Amino acid sequence: MGKYLSYIPITVFITLVAVLFLSLTLSSALFLLIAKNKNTYRKDPKLEENFREREKNFLEEERYGKEELKDSKVSLRERFLLILE
Repeated sequence: MGKYLSYIPITVFITLVAVLFLSLTLSSALFLLIAKNKNTYRKDPKLEENFREREKNFLEEERYGKEELKDSKVSLRERFLLILE
């Protein structure tokens, strides 16, 4: 019975090490791809109509020097985020 049950902790250990490796490498790499600063922005008139004046001013400052994206130029990040909505 001891040989049969000895495989359970070995399997759990290997699984935990594999998950740790993936979380330290793959997850951080995906985060860097998704969260990097972009030189483009996309307007959302429905959302922006509810902004206060202070928020509109902040948004204009953030958009300064960036290019506006049209609907035909949707980045991979935005497509991914649209899927999540």
